[in-house]
Amino acid sequence: MTSAQFALRTFQIYLANAYVLPDAGVFLFLETNNDVWEIWSGFRASKLDSIRVFEYGTASSNRLTVVRELHDERRNFRGITLKSTTVIIDRDHFFGFDKKISSDLDVFAHMHYEMIVTLTYQLNFKIDLTIDNDYGWSLGNGSFGGLTGLLQREAVDFSATGVFIRPDRMSVIDFTVGTVALRTTAIFRQPSLSSVHNILLLPFTLGVWLGVCATLCVFVLTLVFLMRVNNYIVEQNYGTLNIPEIVTLVHGAICQQGFNSTSTLGSIRVVVTILFLTSLFIYTSYSACIAALVQSNSNSIKSIQNIAESPMTFSAQISQYGKVYFEETEDAELKKLYRTKMVPSGKKAFVKAAEGMERIRTEFHGFQVEVMSAYKIIGKEWREEEKCGLGEIQLFKIPLLSIALVKKSGHKDIFKQKLIQQMEVGLSKRIASQWIPPKPSCGSSKQYVSVSVKDTYLTLAIFGFGVCISLLIFILEVLHHAWTNRGSKKNAWE
Repeated sequence: MTSAQFALRTFQIYLANAYVLPDAGVFLFLETNNDVWEIWSGFRASKLDSIRVFEYGTASSNRLTVVRELHDERRNFRGITLKSTTVIIDRDHFFGFDKKISSDLDVFAHMHYEMIVTLTYQLNFKIDLTIDNDYGWSLGNGSFGGLTGLLQREAVDFSATGVFIRPDRMSVIDFTVGTVALRTTAIFRQPSLSSVHNILLLPFTLGVWLGVCATLCVFVLTLVFLMRVNNYIVEQNYGTLNIPEIVTLVHGAICQQGFNSTSTLGSIRVVVTILFLTSLFIYTSYSACIAALVQSNSNSIKSIQNIAESPMTFSAQISQYGKVYFEETEDAELKKLYRTKMVPSGKKAFVKAAEGMERIRTEFHGFQVEVMSAYKIIGKEWREEEKCGLGEIQLFKIPLLSIALVKKSGHKDIFKQKLIQQMEVGLSKRIASQWIPPKPSCGSSKQYVSVSVKDTYLTLAIFGFGVCISLLIFILEVLHHAWTNRGSKKNAWE
């Protein structure tokens, strides 16, 4: 019997049911003459595959010689079939992996399937693929359901889709490398600037206020000076305006209002003309600024706390992990958001991506969604001007997706190496670019939109306050007049 036959028989006898997959480091030392040992390595590509043996090298008391490296042999599965499972949540919109039409909920299953197909070519094996509808979450007794449970029970060899790298799953299954970063975010439209600030006052900085006051004072002093000088030099009184009337005239001009009296003096008319031209340019600039501010969005919502305390309604995309992460979070603000905005909505708290994104367009609404789904809908269905003014806040960080294997799988290192190779040569990036759309940019062709009462309520509030103050002063004047007349009548009777 040759050494190769003896080594093969030994492996078959003692390791017939052992899990000696390509990553296993099991060696057999056969003693030959002159204190020299032959080193034989044995492994199988899968649990159902037959064991193969290879001479690795020789060893003596003072020397180790490697005859051959077994990298190529370990990476050639010789066409065996491995069992795998993927997860399809929306079966109604699944038409096979050879179709590009897919539900947004199952895009990552399609992406990973392409990676797995490439992996089968790299390692020369086939897959027996089954489909489940659940990634698998802890059942509370140490076991898991869904895909994770199949891996835990070693019913399949690996997953054909990405699985979240979670601490609770790491105790029962193994992971390769992070393949795709699934990013979720809360998307909303920032409220209009006019709804959170008094846009009538926003254009006025300290310098503008000083300039307006200086203009008012200069024109008042100029008119008073001209009126007094001319009336002093010339005996004829050319003007009938006193100082309060001059102040009212200048104030009215700055506010784009006329005056019912004027002077026949040419110098004063020139000053009044310049006054009204100056106010025209100031008012035109102010009006243009107000028109731009009315259609501008604020940046008032910057945190989870702002969302929770705002009148914004809120919902999240339907997914297997969404409710789990909302309920598991330790963030106090996120708990408050979930408790006050989502729990009272019941089943409407979790909706499809299309429905949630449509509510953002028509309501003051926030929506927790995978950015891939959101960008796809925005890019295809939204107008260019609607892409502007959107805000994003990441509520919680989602773990990386990774190809999962059974615990202590002998395929782990080899799978990792080949998946890393796919990343290094750009295959993973190419696959991701086919499925994940880029972030839509705000279009340059911005259209004017109609202004609602909500956008001008601060203006109406100022008008209302002015009316109330006028009525209050009017009442005080009536009371003062009545009190004065009462005193006059009393003196007349005496």
